[in-house]
Amino acid sequence: MNTTNCGTRDGFELRTTEFSLPADPRYLDRQTKRDLAICRLFLERGMSIADIICITDEDYETVVRALLTRRVVVDRRQKPRQSWKKHERRQFETES
Repeated sequence: MNTTNCGTRDGFELRTTEFSLPADPRYLDRQTKRDLAICRLFLERGMSIADIICITDEDYETVVRALLTRRVVVDRRQKPRQSWKKHERRQFETES
């Protein structure tokens, strides 16, 4: 896969500009086939995320998640936030 200076599309930095299907995709589960179809439309056909949403009848989150899962685009989220449960913000006074 070509991973040098791939550019951006639809606000996402591309990890690759090429995409190849597995040798025998007929044994893949339905979700994997759907993800691969989304990636092919995005990379090989040059379709935008909005166009893929219209064609596949999927929502934005599903299309982006497929592109992230298959490492087609770079995740643009920052570091995951720490859970509020890990940090106790209340301070208790101790009696002496």
